[in-house]
Amino acid sequence: MAFPFEGYRVGGSHISGLVLAASLTDHSRFEPVVVLHQVGPVAEWAEARGIEYEILPTRHTGKSMTWSRYAKCLAADVPKLVRWMRKAEIDIVHTNDTALHVVWAAAVRMDRSRHVWHQRGDKWPRSPLSAWNRTQIVEISRYVRASRPAYIRGPATIVYNPVGAPGPGTAWKGRERKRLLSMCALPDGVVLIGFVSNFRDYKRPLEFVRIAQRIVREWRGSKVPHFVMMGREHDITERQILAEARHLGIGDRFHLLGFVLDAERLMAGLDALVIPAVGEPFGRTPVEASLVEVPFVASDSGGHKESTPEGLSGRLVRSDAVDAFALAIIQLLSDRETPRKARELRAINEKRFSTDQHVSSIVRLYDELLREPV
Repeated sequence: MAFPFEGYRVGGSHISGLVLAASLTDHSRFEPVVVLHQVGPVAEWAEARGIEYEILPTRHTGKSMTWSRYAKCLAADVPKLVRWMRKAEIDIVHTNDTALHVVWAAAVRMDRSRHVWHQRGDKWPRSPLSAWNRTQIVEISRYVRASRPAYIRGPATIVYNPVGAPGPGTAWKGRERKRLLSMCALPDGVVLIGFVSNFRDYKRPLEFVRIAQRIVREWRGSKVPHFVMMGREHDITERQILAEARHLGIGDRFHLLGFVLDAERLMAGLDALVIPAVGEPFGRTPVEASLVEVPFVASDSGGHKESTPEGLSGRLVRSDAVDAFALAIIQLLSDRETPRKARELRAINEKRFSTDQHVSSIVRLYDELLREPV
């Protein structure tokens, strides 16, 4: 079993793929091999969790795919991938990155092995191989399925991503609260409202700043709200975020922690989470928040509609509606029923998005592929 990754970035889709690969080690019939095309954030995340990997350098694979680069991949990279697959005796290649699907699909076809194309986003590759290569496609939500273009053919099934709680029970949450307060240099007795995501435009980090300003304006509680952001810079920088916060008069309320390797655990120290991203293929962050019993407000967009049941400790509001986000956060934090609803949502999502359930669904697909003639 080969699990190739680009290696230069890590997000929810990469985490889900690595969790699946690591979980397959418990199945004696499968031997997963994680392959990275370059050392970077994926390697860092894997090493922190004891996941072994191999480095398979390529000249063109793993970058944004253009027609000219695609041709270079076919000529220079695909033969190298085929040689590696035959040496490693690979039976199934399970791709997770958009830029890797079509390149590894060509190698699979040349090697006459099998391919699971795990479509974890709504951006599908544009390539001739997309139309004629026969693979088993896995889509992570109905939202992703609806985005599938007509030229992508082949059998497909929907399997939700696995999301596991970062620790048993909730007794450890107090330690994360203390750690978070220490990282922000804040005393106990404040309200911490967070944003946990990379700083990309579609994640709406600047929108979070405007929501924070509206929360401060409408706040009537005795505790002072502060705003914590965890994530890497991309097309939006920390300088831009802090400039916007200062412009709105709340610069002293903002605490930017950069990339946090165990953000899914540290977020347990928050009082609430704001998730303004639009067009998320699945919506992993709302599920992660629910598993640490942190109430949240997310945009009514993309996969959030499937991962967030209404009426409990998570709310959905219209995308980019600053007032609606702020009001919903204040309501959640003032509702005495929120802790009970958070416990209820955690119990629901622990079953719905469990790693065991995800692995069982994928293993059934592997078995079906292995029964079919190549």
